[in-house]
Parts: sequence; C-alpha cells; structure tokens
Amino acid sequence: MVTTTIQGCSGTVTMPSGSTILDLLNERGLFVDAHVVLRDGRPVPETETIEDGWTLELVRVGSSG
Repeated sequence: MVTTTIQGCSGTVTMPSGSTILDLLNERGLFVDAHVVLRDGRPVPETETIEDGWTLELVRVGSSG
C-alpha cells in the first residue's frame, strides 16, 4: 500500500507490484505535466517504481503566461 496526500487530503492506494509514479498518477486521473510527486520532500521521477509502504505527496503545479 502507498499513502498519498493530494491537496491536503490523505488516502491510501493499493497498486500492483511494479507500478510506477506514472501509473499512480494515471490511476488517480491526474496529469503528469500538472503534478509533482514528492517523497520525503524530494521530487520522484515518473519512471520510479513505487515500493510498498511509501508515503507520497502529490502537488499540483501550474503556471500562467
């Protein structure tokens, strides 16, 4: 299981073995170019394989032109 926090709301997600950060974002219906995933306050690449027990923070990012 992976614990996630999105916009201050916590939840737990069970992902299949071998799932990546990109898989997690897709499961949650979130766009990879609109979110940064943090683990222990550090960005995690979208290709990183998620490990059981991780706590991740999903932060929405945006910019205006």
